[in-house]
Amino acid sequence: MTYECRKLAASHDVVIVDTPPKADSDLRPALRAADLVVVPVSMSHLDLWATEGVLDLARRENRAALVVLNRTRPGTRLSGEIAEAVQAMEVPIAAAQLANRVGYAEAFGRGQSAAEGRKTPARAEIAALTAEVAEALANG
Repeated sequence: MTYECRKLAASHDVVIVDTPPKADSDLRPALRAADLVVVPVSMSHLDLWATEGVLDLARRENRAALVVLNRTRPGTRLSGEIAEAVQAMEVPIAAAQLANRVGYAEAFGRGQSAAEGRKTPARAEIAALTAEVAEALANG
């Protein structure tokens, strides 16, 4: 994976590698090649527990990380608990959050991302996250 990342980085400005959170054989090489590790955390304790392992590996590889709260439902007790637990991990948390929206699934069903097509709240969330990640990479 490291070879592929270097090869792609030679011809692209940004290379995104999506890995399963618990597959060390995939995750470690991706971490070594990363300038920024973006860790989405869905609003579940299971996702939260998986996040701890990913963040630990990122720290061991001395890589910057940014947690993104995903599938949020503002005002719910669970979202509050997860956000509070992530804050306790002492890792940067993106200001941009991705809400639990049907628009993401609909875009996927059309073979698109939420950043494509008509202007929707999901598209605005993706634009905000993209800008935040770009800023983190520029300042990294």
